[in-house]
Amino acid sequence: MIGSQPCIMTVLGPIEPGRLGATASHEHLFARSTSNRLDPDTQLNEMDTAAEEMLAFKDAGGDALVEVTTIDMGHEAEHLR
Repeated sequence: MIGSQPCIMTVLGPIEPGRLGATASHEHLFARSTSNRLDPDTQLNEMDTAAEEMLAFKDAGGDALVEVTTIDMGHEAEHLR
């Protein structure tokens, strides 16, 4: 809540729902397969690539995304900001 109003929690802090904008609602920026963690083809772990893809999304009109990678799949929460 922001005061008495509902809010959406982002990696940069809470925002009012009306500020969210065009949102991709199920994304994986950083992840590794739980079945074969040694296979590089099952990993999303390149910060530069994730940043490039985020900028392309923004350039295409995107405003926000929901990163849904779970802890056991290596969600790298510290990199999301």
